[in-house]
Amino acid sequence: MLDSALLNEYRRIRLAYPTRDCGFALHWARANVASGKAWGIGYPSFIPAATVGAPFKVGGDFCRWIETPDQYGLRFVGFADNIAPRSVRHTGWFLDDEGMGEKARGVVFRLPSRNGRALLVAGIADPYNNGPAIVSFESTEDETTAAIWADHLADRYAAAERDYQRVTSARSFRRIGGPYQRRA
Repeated sequence: MLDSALLNEYRRIRLAYPTRDCGFALHWARANVASGKAWGIGYPSFIPAATVGAPFKVGGDFCRWIETPDQYGLRFVGFADNIAPRSVRHTGWFLDDEGMGEKARGVVFRLPSRNGRALLVAGIADPYNNGPAIVSFESTEDETTAAIWADHLADRYAAAERDYQRVTSARSFRRIGGPYQRRA
């Protein structure tokens, strides 16, 4: 089991003395915890938990929302329409029925290589912010395949968002006495 007091003291010393090596920090963290001189301040994880969302489904794929993909080793390769222009002949899927406003656009990310082979994953660029993405961790080695997967993922995400928009607008329309309201 991990000793949280030791871990917190180690992190505190690493932050206080950034030019010193980890052996120095571990030695003084152990000494401070043993002598009772540890500060007792809880330090959060080096990667904040709020930057990755819980798993959810888009269509049949399990995905995660990631605020800063590059912090987790995901390297942006490109948008699906730029990688596979013959297969993806548009720049995204509209999130509303009017065909105006925000678009869900497929993106491809590269995972850190394993055994010299790059693995690619599909995702959706967050339509409301620059940087965050929704990522499915099904991997492939082919850029075109990953781009097509990303476009299909964006299509399913946009379809679900359009359905949600229709339902919420119908509910609000019924609430204000629109023609679809049931009359007794």
